[in-house]
Amino acid sequence: MQNETFYAPRDFVSDFDLEPGSYVADFGSGSGEFAIEVARQVGHEGRGYAFDIRTAALQTLKGKARSRGFKNIRPIRADLEEEHGSGLPDQYVDVVLIHNIIFQVPDKAALLAEAKRVLKPEGRVLAVEWTKHSPIGPPKQDRIGKDDLIALFEAEGIAYVQALASGDYHYSVLFKKAV
Repeated sequence: MQNETFYAPRDFVSDFDLEPGSYVADFGSGSGEFAIEVARQVGHEGRGYAFDIRTAALQTLKGKARSRGFKNIRPIRADLEEEHGSGLPDQYVDVVLIHNIIFQVPDKAALLAEAKRVLKPEGRVLAVEWTKHSPIGPPKQDRIGKDDLIALFEAEGIAYVQALASGDYHYSVLFKKAV
């Protein structure tokens, strides 16, 4: 039997090749494992904006950032399904990370419209979701397949670039803002 792999946040972010000085929005940051890796890669001149609707998750992230010495993470409570829900300016960030939340968001188009709004021209989005066959994760009927995910993004004017390695439990897709 083959060993199953869990692709850790560090692996996802490392594979994404973030430039030092980049501005990154982490949609659905939770307790911040992706945000911490973003902060590490973008360095002191870069910025990570970590959005979640749950205050407790953001408090956990603040503690992690403080204990690890990261001052370039901004945890923000936000409803990303609302118009201008992030509070970021238009065309402000280089990259948006959306991980493990699309399956649970009722208004997926609104979430993706917010991602597109805050992205700079030619900005990139990395979407990470649970595979349909994963034995762990949300209920299988709630998960979104890769082809459906790509169709959602393309309907919002965010173009498919490529699929990326993601271990056995997730899939990830790289997109680019269509100009």
